[in-house]
Amino acid sequence: MDLLRPRFKPRRPAAGSALVEVVVAILVLAVIAAAVFSVALTSKAGGGKSGRRLLALMATKQVTGQLRGYVTGCYDYATASFSSCGGVSGPNACAGANSWSMTNPCATANSPSGIIDTGPASSAYAFSLGTHILTGVLPAWLEAAPYNGRVRYVVTAGSTISNCGYAGHTCVSPAVSVTADWTEP
Repeated sequence: MDLLRPRFKPRRPAAGSALVEVVVAILVLAVIAAAVFSVALTSKAGGGKSGRRLLALMATKQVTGQLRGYVTGCYDYATASFSSCGGVSGPNACAGANSWSMTNPCATANSPSGIIDTGPASSAYAFSLGTHILTGVLPAWLEAAPYNGRVRYVVTAGSTISNCGYAGHTCVSPAVSVTADWTEP
């Protein structure tokens, strides 16, 4: 009996089986890599959209907060005219009807407000009935192409108020909805 000789001879693998294993491993790795890149691209695109939604939400809250300062304005919806408010100046730093405007027409060209109302009621009382389209609220890149973003608020007639500050005046409390929209490229 020969103790140095092994009892069993190891079998040689079939020719080409190592190549098949390598190809299968590369295929599995490629599928995993594609899935990882797909998730990364989806989260990046979703992050951009959610960032724009957050900016729009902040802009609408800013406009809503600014409009609170105009609630005390004296605009008679029955006669569609601005009354003097007894000489009380509006939120803007000048006297007269335009001091109650969202656009701040009394400001100089270097005014920090930067808000422009391009709607049909521009340079009018902030709660004039209709649609007010504001620029200068969203970041410039979101207002420019390809997004063309804008903030608008729509003022509709709400409940009627008799003697709203002045005898004989009937006013309508405004109902306001503020929205921001843009186009996704």
